[in-house]
Amino acid sequence: MLRPIAPLLATALAVLVFAPTSMPAQNAANPARGARREQMQAALRASLTPGEMQRLRAAHQAARNDPAVAAARKAGDRRGARGAMREAMLKSDPGLAPIFDKVKAARRSARGKR
Repeated sequence: MLRPIAPLLATALAVLVFAPTSMPAQNAANPARGARREQMQAALRASLTPGEMQRLRAAHQAARNDPAVAAARKAGDRRGARGAMREAMLKSDPGLAPIFDKVKAARRSARGKR
């Protein structure tokens, strides 16, 4: 009685053991995308001071609770959510405008290096 089940159990066990346990890359069809993202993040870290990074993180955390951001995310509007996030961050800390300019410049320079 167990003989017909044994191959199925062996297959199931092999799938469980050898299946990937981590999430796949965001875009497995385009591995260069991950490299570009890392390049952008490295340029960003190089252009901002630790204090500026901390201010950005704090403003981002505060803006996540903004109703306009939540509404845009719920609607599936990525561009609108990004704009709403930026506006909410500026509302929480108006001094972030020059930091946003530095981030924009760092991203442009990283794109130019490709």
